[in-house]
Amino acid sequence: MDMYRAEVTSGIPTGILKELCEAYKEERCLILPAKEVFELVWDAGKECNLQCPICDEENECSCCIYGELCIYKKQCTQELAKHLGSTVFLTYEEAEIKKEKYLNDRY
Repeated sequence: MDMYRAEVTSGIPTGILKELCEAYKEERCLILPAKEVFELVWDAGKECNLQCPICDEENECSCCIYGELCIYKKQCTQELAKHLGSTVFLTYEEAEIKKEKYLNDRY
């Protein structure tokens, strides 16, 4: 193995490397688009007692008088990557635009 490969794979167990190579060959390997993303999340804030009599299908606080649509910076995961463009964005600015559009359409 050349020096570059040895350096890049240093500390990664051989079994994991084998699984990654197999996943790559089978086109099952996903490279996330960023280390961090910005997610739109309904947050009820400190006043919420989590005892809402009403909530929407996604268990969000959009109906609550305390509810606020917030933008949170999070580590990118496969689960979050599935929502890119809808509730997850690569930049804060993109998330702000979507938030404003949602709030303007809502009211």
